[in-house]
Amino acid sequence: MVEKLIDALKRKGVGKFEIYYEEEEVQPVKFDQNVLQSLESKSVKGVGLRIIVDGKLGFTSTNDFRDPDELVERALAIAKFGKEVKFDFPKKAEIRNDLKIYDPTGWPTEDRIKLGREMIKALSAESKEVKISAGLDYQRSKVRIVNSYGFDAEYEITAYGLFVEGFAVLDTGFTFVFDWQGSAKPLENPESSIDKLREQLRHASKLAKFKSGKMPVIITPLANLMGLLPHVLMSGLNGKNVARGISPLTGRIGEKVIGSGITVVDDATLDWMVNTRPFDAEGVPTGRRVLIEDGVLKGYVLDLDSASKLGMEPTGNAVRSYSSTPSPSFNNMLILPGKRSVNDMIKSVEHGIIVYGVIGGGQSNILAGDFSVNVGLGFLIEDGEIVGRVKDTMIAGNFYELLKDGTFELSKEVELVVNFSVPYLYINEMSVVTKE
Repeated sequence: MVEKLIDALKRKGVGKFEIYYEEEEVQPVKFDQNVLQSLESKSVKGVGLRIIVDGKLGFTSTNDFRDPDELVERALAIAKFGKEVKFDFPKKAEIRNDLKIYDPTGWPTEDRIKLGREMIKALSAESKEVKISAGLDYQRSKVRIVNSYGFDAEYEITAYGLFVEGFAVLDTGFTFVFDWQGSAKPLENPESSIDKLREQLRHASKLAKFKSGKMPVIITPLANLMGLLPHVLMSGLNGKNVARGISPLTGRIGEKVIGSGITVVDDATLDWMVNTRPFDAEGVPTGRRVLIEDGVLKGYVLDLDSASKLGMEPTGNAVRSYSSTPSPSFNNMLILPGKRSVNDMIKSVEHGIIVYGVIGGGQSNILAGDFSVNVGLGFLIEDGEIVGRVKDTMIAGNFYELLKDGTFELSKEVELVVNFSVPYLYINEMSVVTKE
């Protein structure tokens, strides 16, 4: 299809074009409410076409490869009314071919079904009322990009993913527990999710009472990834938001924007992480970039369009599917660790909470750094010990205000969750509200 589409573009005299070809095969195993629900494999192939004519962009896509001329005609018609763009497609560049992102070993369906059933059995032993939903997936993908400037490259990548969540009715009330794992190679210890969820259920079996106020709060990596600090940083550093002037980090490169001790890295070169790739969705080479260093802003996450609007170079952060246009996003996000262990953090708390999960993170004003979320799963800490589950509790604040020098710590431990590497976050004083 790609070669036929190139011929059609040349026949139509299209001088500037980009072809994004994608094929994907997903082999899912899904459980819902303790019942095996789906084993249906899915294969998708499609192509997205972008052209620039008289400075205007035309985009269209298809998974029907029978008529490349019709696709070109459609793109030309759209370009007449397309948005004006200042960028051009990238020229041919040196692409890394040594990244470890493809492991075709596979994950046998019977092994995934067995693991899902083991999870249900183990967690049901903790709570007879627990209902487990899980996805245990194996995926193979191929991406090829060709443009009018001679860029022609492709890569293949695999993804092994485990997502599990459980709902249980305990004596302490309705409880939600969960875990995620992901890698481009077979998961090293998928069974570890059983122990994590079992521990969460055990901690949740005893209810703790406390009063609202300002107190120390420890946020676990998983809780952070449910709509807290990483999402604040992703939104603030996103080139589209910066170009629109709605990010609080717009025009602040070189300034201290958050507390010392926070270093944020985007890295597409780490072996076996799910978003490692040699080039982004526009053919720009990827790499490792420090975006915030010790609290000082060093750069943004940019695609071609946002880079052109800001007068900057693209950073290899465009993402897309064949049926959508690119937008900037992190490849693999790393928040570098601190120096103190999470156990020491817990032992230092006289009266506070540790948060394992939140509900409603997407409803906060993440772009501004604001959050106000329900604690889906959290525990009271008294005199350095976890004493019981907190219920009907909310935490609130603004990360840009909370994370100033001397007000927080990051743990030396980090947890790798899919394409994020995140430490525990200890905040000295945060507003906590509970139903008393």
